[in-house]
Amino acid sequence: MKKIARWSCAMVPVLIVSLAMLMFGCESTDDTKALTVEPEEAELTANGETQVFEVMEEEGETDSLSTPIEWSVSDSSKGVIVKNSGYKAVYQRLAEGVNIVYAKDQYGSEGYATVNPRAAQDTGSSSGETLTVIATPSPIPAGQNSSTVTVSRGVSPYSWSVGDASYGILDGSTTATTVYTSKRVGVNTIYVIDANGARGQINIEQE
Repeated sequence: MKKIARWSCAMVPVLIVSLAMLMFGCESTDDTKALTVEPEEAELTANGETQVFEVMEEEGETDSLSTPIEWSVSDSSKGVIVKNSGYKAVYQRLAEGVNIVYAKDQYGSEGYATVNPRAAQDTGSSSGETLTVIATPSPIPAGQNSSTVTVSRGVSPYSWSVGDASYGILDGSTTATTVYTSKRVGVNTIYVIDANGARGQINIEQE
């Protein structure tokens, strides 16, 4: 009986530890957090147009994210990631349609954004006229950062714009000629609309 009593006393701490593990140790230890990719949805209206996506944790924090971030897309025929650095990536549209941009950090936390399947912009006026746009030089060679862009036909004044101002900017001209200044390596799209609504565009690459 003494042996049984001693054995029972010896088992008490073990039972207490086991109960504690059952009570507290069975809780989920998965600290994986969902990532937020911003913007959550993007509308790209023309092939070649780009969008910068940025990944962060909930409440806009990035301090505990583990880089490099792994970026991918659901359909590479619709668009691809052309560049990524830190918490950001540049997506370029290749064709019309829905695409999902995924981001995953080194802890396994994941997030995504949707590229809207908006149709390409109409590149002609109601009369069917399409403007022809030429850039010189194109592509812009390494060591040079500007190109002169000219539109043929159409009616002045012209409205010029770029797909992604983080890649390059225009000089604000409203004539048939404008100067595009590149900020960094990559592809950008330049759009033009004349006074009658006729449209044209050109993709320009900085090597």
